[in-house]
Amino acid sequence: MKPWRIYISGPITGTEDYKERFAKAKQYWEADGHNVVNPAELDDVISKDMDREDIMPACLALLDKCDAILMLAGWEESLGANRELGYALGQEKIILYDEDKVRVYHAI
Repeated sequence: MKPWRIYISGPITGTEDYKERFAKAKQYWEADGHNVVNPAELDDVISKDMDREDIMPACLALLDKCDAILMLAGWEESLGANRELGYALGQEKIILYDEDKVRVYHAI
């Protein structure tokens, strides 16, 4: 199987440990041979005065270049993650759910 390019999506705003959770997911999927886009790493290169609406176009552009989206636990409560999931569904991306260490694969 060809490696996927996977975009990680999940709650960031109001979540203290999001960088660690996104990094752990990236490490897991890279160890499985996939290429991973971690939008939590954007914090290191964007202006601190930018909010979700400022950043969302860049996130969707990154997601557009991916084969799959990985939804981290808590995504249901995240406005940004819900927008990313809706975009991924509209683009017929592979949807992966990472809930309590159980990976569920859903392809359209």
